[in-house]
Amino acid sequence: MQTNLKFFIFLLFISSSVFSQNEVYYFKDFDNSLTEKTIILKEFKPIEKLILEPHSEASFWFKIPKSEAKEAYIFKVKTHRIKHSKAFQNFKEVKSLKKERFLAYKFKRNEDVYVKLNSDFVSYFPFELDKEVDSNFREKLIITLNGFFYGFIFLIIIYSLLYYSFFEDKTFLYYALFLSSINLMFFLLDGTLILFGLDYSYINLLILLNYILISFYSSKFVDCFLNLDEVYPKLKYYTYTLGSLIIAFVIIFYFNNSHNIFIVLNVLVFLLLLTYWLSALVLFNKNNFTKLFVLGFAILLFSGLDSFVFRNLGISIFSTDGFNIKLGGIIQIIIFGFAILFREKQLRKKNTFMKKEIRKFSNKIKTKNTKIDAKLNKEKLQSLSVREREIFDLILKGKSNKEISTKANVSINTVKFHVKNIYDKLHIKSRKEALNLPK
Repeated sequence: MQTNLKFFIFLLFISSSVFSQNEVYYFKDFDNSLTEKTIILKEFKPIEKLILEPHSEASFWFKIPKSEAKEAYIFKVKTHRIKHSKAFQNFKEVKSLKKERFLAYKFKRNEDVYVKLNSDFVSYFPFELDKEVDSNFREKLIITLNGFFYGFIFLIIIYSLLYYSFFEDKTFLYYALFLSSINLMFFLLDGTLILFGLDYSYINLLILLNYILISFYSSKFVDCFLNLDEVYPKLKYYTYTLGSLIIAFVIIFYFNNSHNIFIVLNVLVFLLLLTYWLSALVLFNKNNFTKLFVLGFAILLFSGLDSFVFRNLGISIFSTDGFNIKLGGIIQIIIFGFAILFREKQLRKKNTFMKKEIRKFSNKIKTKNTKIDAKLNKEKLQSLSVREREIFDLILKGKSNKEISTKANVSINTVKFHVKNIYDKLHIKSRKEALNLPK
C-alpha cells in the first residue's frame, strides 16, 4: 500500500506542471510587432490548455504575474523548436539559464515577468513554472528516470545482438538497429545532448538524419520479421519508392528549412510505417507473434502520428508528451521482445520438424537406392558367363590371379582376360569395388 502511495505521489509530481498553467497568462502577437514596453498595455488571457497552433509568423507572450512569494522561480519551455525567445522583468532582459535541457528562465516574482516566444515551425510551447527547488528536484528525477530508460533499452539492444550471434537470425540484428534509431530519437528530443554542450543546430541535423535511419531499419526489421519478401514480394517496390522520397525530402528540407516540407517528410515516414502495420494486420491470424507485432507497432505508429504529424499541423489527439511517449516506448519494446522470442521459438520448432523429416526422407531414399543397386547388381551378375561367375566368386574370396588360375585350372592370361570382361560388365575398375558391390 505504501509503495502504491509513493508511486501515486510521484505521478502527481510529474504531472503537477498542468496546475502551474493557472499562474501563467498569454497574448498572441499576430504581426510580431510588440515590445517589452508595449506588451504591458495588452490584456492577457489565462492559459486553459496547452498552446498548440498551426505554423504562423505570430509571437506568443507569456505573463507570469508578480506574487508575494520570496523564492526564486523557473519558467521552462520544453521544446527545441523555438526560433526566438526573450524574457523581461521591469523592462530589463532576463537571461536564459545555461546548461539546461530546454529553454529556462530564473527570476523572483516581485514584478511581472514577460516571455516572448516564436517558432518557424508549429506554435507548440509546453511549459513548466515551478519554484527553483521543485524545478531542480524534478529535473534531477527526470534525468535519473531517463538513465533507467536508456539503460533498459541498451540492455535490450545488447541481448538482441547476442541472440543474433547465437541464432544467426537477422531479425534480432535489425531489431537492435531499429531500436537504436528509435532510442536515438528519444535521446535527441529530450534535450539530453544539450547537457554535453551540443548546439541545437547539430541536434536538429541529427534528428533529420535519424528519419532516414528509422525508415531504413524499420523496413529491414519488418521485412525479416514478417517475411514480406515471400508473402508480398511486390510490396518492396512501393516501400523503396517511399524510402527514396524520404531521403529526397530530408535533403530538400536541410537546404530549404520549410515547415511544409517538414510536414511532408513526417507524413512520408508515417505512410511507410503504416504500410508495414497494415501488412501485419492482414497477416493477423497467421500466428501469435504477428498479433503481438500488430499491437506493439500500433503504439509506435499512433504515438508517432500524434507527435510528428498531427502536432505539426497544430492538432493533438492523444496529448502525448515525453513521459507518455517513453512509457509507451517501454510497453512497445516489451511487446516486441515477446513477439520476437515467440517467433524464434516457433521457427526452431519448425526447423526441428523439418530436420527430422529430411533425415527420415534421406534414410528412405538411401534404403530404396540400396534395393535398386542390389537389383541392378543382380542383373549384372546374371550377365556373367559360368566361367566369369566362377572367377568373380574367387575374387570375392580375396584370391589373387595366380591362385584363381590354379583353382580354375586355367592360365593366368586367361584369368586376366575374364577379369577384364567382368570389370566391363559390372562397370567397376578394381577388386575393391567388386568387394563393395551390394549383394
